[in-house]
Amino acid sequence: DAADLVHAHLGDADGDGALDLVTTSRSDGRVQVSTAAPRPTDPLTAAVQFSRARFAEPGSAAWGILSRDDVFADTLAATSLAGYGPLLFTPTGALDPATAAELARTVPAGGTVYLLGGEAALSPAVEQAVRDLGLTPVRLAGASRLDTAVAVADEVARVRGTDLVDQVLLARAGAPADNPTAAWADSVAGGGHAAEMLVPVLLSDTAALSAPTAAWLAANGPAEVVLLVAEAALSAAVEDAVAQPTRRIGGDNRFETARFIEGLFEPRPDGALIADGASEDGWAYGLAAAGLVADLERNLLLTSPTALPVETDEALACDDDTGTRERWWITSPVDQAVRDALLTCPPPTPS
Repeated sequence: DAADLVHAHLGDADGDGALDLVTTSRSDGRVQVSTAAPRPTDPLTAAVQFSRARFAEPGSAAWGILSRDDVFADTLAATSLAGYGPLLFTPTGALDPATAAELARTVPAGGTVYLLGGEAALSPAVEQAVRDLGLTPVRLAGASRLDTAVAVADEVARVRGTDLVDQVLLARAGAPADNPTAAWADSVAGGGHAAEMLVPVLLSDTAALSAPTAAWLAANGPAEVVLLVAEAALSAAVEDAVAQPTRRIGGDNRFETARFIEGLFEPRPDGALIADGASEDGWAYGLAAAGLVADLERNLLLTSPTALPVETDEALACDDDTGTRERWWITSPVDQAVRDALLTCPPPTPS
């Protein structure tokens, strides 16, 4: 089982655990809990630890992906490439030493490191530092997050070669002023599918299909465009403007949308990864975990940092006979109340 392989990597002797793995099982009437420590407390460190869990062998990544650590805009589409290489973070002005070491470890000599965004996002000093590692920086950038997503989609198409892009995920590009995390929540929820299937994530404004996205769809003609949101986030006008067949996967809120995204996959093994879908920095933990979602062939569910949403609670099935849940993994810091809720099955419904 892929999960057991990851658990083995996390249980290394120096305690460099990448993921807060928790499993529940029934043995002699007791719930057995296994956790890997330490729990990552910042996105940059978490991304490095996720990478170590996924790419145990040096030089085993096809490429690296590098994003700024403080703004999500250029990273929303990066999960398309995260199935084959680590998504890592750095400050804008200088390459973080831990990130540099992980790039040098995972990417073969001379290999590609994708830099997300222009020089205002990742400075020339960062680009030179990547080059100094003996790696090849390749910028994927545009005038806006919409254009950067198109640049990533172009690279996905190039990498796929004759295996043409047959599906595109479409997510919202912005959010209301009073709900800024809505701008990235659905991209996080769909990131695992993008990583596993090597399909582009494009963005659009809410009211009308954005011009860069419309142009890419017209030029590349995917067989299907999947809208990852309800009409409140991407309007019916957006869907109507897409020439290709469309499918909409959107719930009443981000937690329900994440649950519904399971419908994009073939039947999955039991269990899920769980990311913070509401905190200001939740985007970084969730997007960096997309490759893990792909590797483990599980779903990614969202939670608030303080309480387990009912949509996520219901998605993690309980066995009424044993009183235990499916296997689950937390990828970002959450309050103990969330952990406690995950370790508790609701009472069985009376027959």
